[in-house]
Amino acid sequence: MNLRLALLSAVVLASPVLAQSPHGPRKSSDDPNKMICRKFPVTGSLTQTKRICHTRAQWKELGEAARRDTETMQTSKNGVVNN
Repeated sequence: MNLRLALLSAVVLASPVLAQSPHGPRKSSDDPNKMICRKFPVTGSLTQTKRICHTRAQWKELGEAARRDTETMQTSKNGVVNN
């Protein structure tokens, strides 16, 4: 009985140590300054890709701009924007 209690206590006390990352505290996955690189295919090539890197905030802005442009094209007559 005492051996089981001792083993259980050791596991319970060691679990917070095992849960910690060996590289220190992790950054939030929502860090807007984190660099993210994406690969895009090169037109005319079957295997070549181009790597483009931006921060998370820049990727978000590029995505929002593409969405706005797409929405504008879809809602305008004949895809022509009249300003």
